[in-house]
Amino acid sequence: MAFERLELRAADSTADRRHAGTLQQCSAESMSSSSGLDGGITSISVPESGAQVRWLRSSGSADRSRRARAFIDRASIEYGTGAWLSAEATVWDALRCSAEGIDLRDREVAKVQLGIKRRTATGRLQFARTAIREARDFTGVFGPTDGGAISRMAISHSTDVLDFLPCDELSGTDAADRYLDSARVALAEIASQSVEAAQAMDLLAAIYLKQNNAAKLHNATALCLRRAALQGQPENASLASRLGMQLLDVGLLEEARWALKHSLSMEKDQATTQAYLAVLYQTGRKTEAQQVLASLPPAPASVIKPANVPEITELSPQEFVAISKPVMPASARVNVDTNFNRASQNHLPVKPNPDVVRRSDPGALRTIRQDSVEPGPKGETNANIFKRFAESVKKLW
Repeated sequence: MAFERLELRAADSTADRRHAGTLQQCSAESMSSSSGLDGGITSISVPESGAQVRWLRSSGSADRSRRARAFIDRASIEYGTGAWLSAEATVWDALRCSAEGIDLRDREVAKVQLGIKRRTATGRLQFARTAIREARDFTGVFGPTDGGAISRMAISHSTDVLDFLPCDELSGTDAADRYLDSARVALAEIASQSVEAAQAMDLLAAIYLKQNNAAKLHNATALCLRRAALQGQPENASLASRLGMQLLDVGLLEEARWALKHSLSMEKDQATTQAYLAVLYQTGRKTEAQQVLASLPPAPASVIKPANVPEITELSPQEFVAISKPVMPASARVNVDTNFNRASQNHLPVKPNPDVVRRSDPGALRTIRQDSVEPGPKGETNANIFKRFAESVKKLW
């Protein structure tokens, strides 16, 4: 075993003493063998050695953009079902893929050769996400946020937002706003180079507004994300409209007026117009609001036909009798009238049958009591009178 180890060490030392020209020859052979591949070969120069190093990429910017789009679609589904935490994590994955795609697409070989240090899109995204997370420390979750506490927190943070800045006169809200504004600057650079990144920021802002957790600065973070998205994609009317409406909700009227006016200059929308009019009235610009109202096209006529409601006619009892038809033959009506007259002569209350009483004579209807069984003058009861009356009517039919 000892001999084998020595032999391996000798081999390693021999490999270390291999001439550099042999390595260059191997690199040239690998270049010639891979020159027929469709994917481009990325090359950089190392300033110290001057040698050219080449490698083959495993993915491209188009693939990263497709993955970012797939993550956005999945996050939209999770957002629709109310899975806020899952949607938030998925959107951050979409932003990561977008940043990686930007770095693959915009690799600047000249700057690398000159040794110029630059922040990549992935680095900007990591800085922005860290700044958003560290801004939540100033919400008072760890105690009062006076100048001393803010200074101690800033020293412990990995970002350099408050470095070399006096913190004595800063409040927790001011410190958090500085962190979020630094994140906005970094995210705007990413959104300017990727439409998918801007869309992901807008979706993440909607997710934070649904959660609405004050301890995590969700409303302020949503503003930061939408500002960055619009700054990166200034020609997007929808982004400007949603940012303006959110600014109107939090009371930042001047910025809201600018965003809504910018949106209307690109695309006319009824909801955006109503929000813009509300901003104008709240800021005292009534003349400008009247001009906007005068420029609006007339409202189109309604295409919905009104429901056909039947006309209701009220009739008196006499009018109803005049237009009603009789429900029984004339002979039956004569016998019924005779029975009613006989009952009235005996002073006996009789309940007529509503199915056979003539409807054209409302005077024939009288109110009677069903439970009346008082005997008549000749010893007959009301029940017997009613029985004979029913039998007579039955014979007529």
